[in-house]
Amino acid sequence: MAGVNGKVYGKENSMRFDWDILDSLLRKTLSDFSMAGVSVSVRDGEKEYHSASGLSNIEAGISSSPDTVYGIASSSKAFTATGIGILADRGLLDLDDTVIKHLPDFRMYDPYVTENLTIRDILCHRCGLPRHDFMLELRADDGPEEIVHALRCLKPAHPFRYRFNYQNHMFGLAAFLVEKISGESFEDFITENIFRPLGMDSSYVFGDRLADDTPVKSVPYSFSSGKFTRVPWNYGHPDTGAGCVYSSTRDMLKWLRFRIKGDERLLSDSMRRELQSPQMLIKPGELTAFDCPEKTSSAYGMGWLIESYQGFTIIHHSGAINGYRSGQLFVPEKDIAISILTNSASTDGKDALLYTLLDLLLGLPDGNWTARYKKAAAALTEGFEKRKAHWKAAAESTASNAFSPEEYAGRYRDPGYGELVLTSSGDSLTALVNKAEYPLIHLGRDRFVLVFDRWLEAFDIVFARDAAGRISGVDVFCEPALQDDPVRFEPIGGR
Repeated sequence: MAGVNGKVYGKENSMRFDWDILDSLLRKTLSDFSMAGVSVSVRDGEKEYHSASGLSNIEAGISSSPDTVYGIASSSKAFTATGIGILADRGLLDLDDTVIKHLPDFRMYDPYVTENLTIRDILCHRCGLPRHDFMLELRADDGPEEIVHALRCLKPAHPFRYRFNYQNHMFGLAAFLVEKISGESFEDFITENIFRPLGMDSSYVFGDRLADDTPVKSVPYSFSSGKFTRVPWNYGHPDTGAGCVYSSTRDMLKWLRFRIKGDERLLSDSMRRELQSPQMLIKPGELTAFDCPEKTSSAYGMGWLIESYQGFTIIHHSGAINGYRSGQLFVPEKDIAISILTNSASTDGKDALLYTLLDLLLGLPDGNWTARYKKAAAALTEGFEKRKAHWKAAAESTASNAFSPEEYAGRYRDPGYGELVLTSSGDSLTALVNKAEYPLIHLGRDRFVLVFDRWLEAFDIVFARDAAGRISGVDVFCEPALQDDPVRFEPIGGR
């Protein structure tokens, strides 16, 4: 059986269908979705197959392999939940303990939530907080303790336990609990109690534990205007527990095998099943806008999504972080598992490949996933480009839109979100966010749009003035679930 990149991985293990098609499928996915490299590992019963295609480092010409290390992003959440489960097995906590039982100084924005938030609540996304992702970008240099302390300043979008709200801060809180209760660093605890027992020797809690120039470590990329561009590594320190793990698909398949078969040395079977059982119902539109009628009865466990897929129960989780995309899925009743890691910012390509492989393994008709995800990606990009064109046209429509960038430049702060730095250069105003600069488009008077091309996102920004006409603050509409309630950043040191 031919491998990819001229290599053969796991040739001795034949699958239940003709795996010769995988080589062309990987190459086609890379081409269709403009991905740099991808690694795939699959379990089908007791058989395993490992494959890869593309480049893990374009500049150095290094090929991807099943041993290439990538950021797994939010697929890290299941490791954090398992860490909590290990402590529960040891009798050091109960999933239904309140957080303040273990962290007496802990506070949320709502006092009722402070008093009643349980460990189970924080692991299944029902605390009421929306994503508040911009806060993690602005606080990229902070540690978990600073992030946990700032939770008291973050406004909820919905009542406590009212609906599913996917977000990252609660898993940062869970990792902080692991440290406080175990007396060990989160990194040491996960390494000693999960990675080592499972033989995951190419896995790291933080990606910077592996030097950036190590050949086995992939480089993260984005793709635009017909070319790949390196993006900064994101090592997940502020939201430790939500997206900090780096691993290979060969290692991740060991992890997925454990999720199917269990290992009482590591975690009791009852706790393993509890963590991957439904805890919170997910209604249509609460997690993704992509229409997928094949999936029904969606729910979140603790670090895992559980859904019915054409009559089969699938348990899975994806991840997205700077220049990396991750997909981990298993079907317990069929002893099937798939791990996909890529060093490209293409969620659509990763998902199209994941569900194409799933259909093949389950013997289901072709779901035409490539065409469906390409259509969805094109619509998203087209919509964003139209919005950008509208903003630019508005900025150029009248001479009255001329403005002085120096008037707005400065340092601003919110107690929860941290510091926002705006800089001027010539006739432009930019925001410095997590060591990268992003442009602000002037829409007239004191209104701007902060544009993030890499994420296809943009925030409205409105500056406030005092009675003397001096800028007294800046309102940033950075949380979609709170569009009528912007974050107010105040000038640092006066103006």
